[in-house]
Amino acid sequence: MSLASVRIMGPDELLLWLSARREGSWGQFRSAAEEILSGADGGPGNGSGASYQEMRFALEQLGHVEFEGRGGEGGWRVAPPTLAVSQQPEGFIGMMCGARSSQLMARLQGAGGPGCESFQSKYHPSVVRISGRELGRLSQVAVDAGLGFQPDTPIRILSCVARVEHLGGSRSAQLPFGRDFEVSRFVVGRVGCRWVPSSDAEAAQAPDGLYRFVRFQIPEHYLKLGGRVLRVDGQTAKFFLLAQRRRQVLRYDRLNRTLSVPGICRPPLLIDRALALCTGFPAAYEAGKRILSYTGIREDIAGFAASLLSQSRI
Repeated sequence: MSLASVRIMGPDELLLWLSARREGSWGQFRSAAEEILSGADGGPGNGSGASYQEMRFALEQLGHVEFEGRGGEGGWRVAPPTLAVSQQPEGFIGMMCGARSSQLMARLQGAGGPGCESFQSKYHPSVVRISGRELGRLSQVAVDAGLGFQPDTPIRILSCVARVEHLGGSRSAQLPFGRDFEVSRFVVGRVGCRWVPSSDAEAAQAPDGLYRFVRFQIPEHYLKLGGRVLRVDGQTAKFFLLAQRRRQVLRYDRLNRTLSVPGICRPPLLIDRALALCTGFPAAYEAGKRILSYTGIREDIAGFAASLLSQSRI
């Protein structure tokens, strides 16, 4: 299926196109995403204010598409269509992740019946969920629709994640240099965290610190420890520094089963995905408070995530 044969209007159509191709280059994805952002076809992307990197993250966040390389520059592939299941006090929720087609969506709607719901989103593909009181019903829906089936999805994902303390064992790297980079340094302050302007010269001379180098909207993160340079995942490195300084940023509301964190300290991708797949909905951002809040988080999952992030109390 060529890009020209599909009128890409939004995230749902983009995922259908990616699913038909199955895998491809970063340039192909960027071209398709920019078509939405430009609103060239009169679609809702016109004036959305998003970037193609944000659209990449939206697809990656709920396990629809996996991107190779830290910025996705190594290419992409669509995940197999799967019903990812989470257990809640009132029953089970199955969320459709991965590749989609119009035929597959029709089969899922038929197998799921009244329990199949679809929720529209501005940047993410529609969240498709099926609720049931028993796990066996969701398993049968997956079989009837031709989907893979993964119970206990949040726990399974978290079980694959290393604790942030292991970051110090990363391989050494070289700092980039050149005028094309925008450089900033991550600061853990008394009242919060922030990025401040920096330079490649400062990064080269400093014995410690987390630095972000951005070129062509693609960020690269480097952590300096005792003069040693490590190329790292930026979100993981933030929690590594927070652990070193014994700063607590996670907050858990047991009554409402809500886990909150400052927006600048979003958890690393797999932890973020595990938390989002408790309900199928990504964290909501409160602009006034600059807080991300995940809903429907069981206490054991909140505790597991906190442990991985070296956040001792929730």
